Amino acid sequence: METSGILDLVVNSVAMSFILSLDSVMLVHLTTEATKHIMHNLADLQLFDTEDIEQETDEQITQSFLTEEVGGIFENPNLWHLLLPKRLALIVALTAAFIIRYYWQNCVLLEDGSYISKPMYGYPDHTKPSPLKLLLGIFA
Repeated sequence: METSGILDLVVNSVAMSFILSLDSVMLVHLTTEATKHIMHNLADLQLFDTEDIEQETDEQITQSFLTEEVGGIFENPNLWHLLLPKRLALIVALTAAFIIRYYWQNCVLLEDGSYISKPMYGYPDHTKPSPLKLLLGIFA
């Protein structure tokens, strides 16, 4: 291993150690003694009983997972709103519309299915677009 690789490894290890210890440093220096006592004496909360789950076979566990967790997951309309936010859908639709508009106006379809830009000859070199044309685009 090169020296720079070892140096990077040491620096990254120290950085990771610092990041992982931030929560305990904040607890020690920024909380009251009562909060420290409560945090030290917290016990794990058993959320559910696991005795019956531990006795199941692999096939029963797989069937239970497929019916309870996976079954009907994509039929819930609220899930689609969470997975595909309106703003993201709008941005994707507008981007696709502008890309299609660009290819429609500025490109030519070849026989092999590829697009190339239209020839640029015939445009005078000395023309300057007006500020109104720059601001409004096709509407000016």
